[in-house]
Amino acid sequence: MLRTLIPAAIVLLVAGTLSAQEAGSADSIRAHQEEGRTLAAEVMNAVGGESVWNDTSWNLEFDFVMVRGGKEAARFSHGWNRATNAYGVSGKTRDGKQWQVRFTDVIARQGSATLDGVPATDSTLSELLAMGYGRFINDSYWLLMPFKLLDPGVNHWRQPDTVIDGNRYQVLRLSFGKVGLTPGDRYWLYIDPRTKLVQRWNFLLEGGTKGDFYWQDYTDYGRIKLPLRRQSVDGSMEIRFENIRAGHFEPRIDMPGNK
Repeated sequence: MLRTLIPAAIVLLVAGTLSAQEAGSADSIRAHQEEGRTLAAEVMNAVGGESVWNDTSWNLEFDFVMVRGGKEAARFSHGWNRATNAYGVSGKTRDGKQWQVRFTDVIARQGSATLDGVPATDSTLSELLAMGYGRFINDSYWLLMPFKLLDPGVNHWRQPDTVIDGNRYQVLRLSFGKVGLTPGDRYWLYIDPRTKLVQRWNFLLEGGTKGDFYWQDYTDYGRIKLPLRRQSVDGSMEIRFENIRAGHFEPRIDMPGNK
């Protein structure tokens, strides 16, 4: 999910949104939300800040790599011109075919595609554009979520601090208005109170999928800081980010084939 689209509701008072423990007066609800937004801003500042994110003069390339059982299961390569929203993404289908999508504008979902090097037309093009857009939404959110915390449509809720394995964390819960591809998703961020960096997240997606991942290997790229690994708590899965470039360069939109 990359949440950038529609303004949020003014106050989060929709029936069923709050748990029984979170119900209370309008002033109490508003206080939890304001505290959550304050914490979200601190997390964003820790990785570079809103002004750096809003500066679209820097571009981004990265590989999103899924690892299961110690072996690479999938790899998707991305290149993003943030000023124009030209975007390239490539990967392989489950049956091993190489696909590539080149968006002239990824937000508008306009572009072209190839499958095993053959230009896509008609329904195949629609399917590949949808696949490429889905990868943009999913993969960039995994990498860039701290920069998306203050997007329109994001609802913040400050939960009590918690201690896990002897470490104290600040806890921020995220829910969403009518934005993105899956607005019913819920995320819980566990934040180091000293550094304000996310150390762990768990989530419940609107389709019922649950996840719990450590955030590791924070690395500086110019003015931004990115965590390069997400290790599932049960050790069954890892998300890695490789071949990262972030800065003032011309990104690849014609992405190379994945091996």
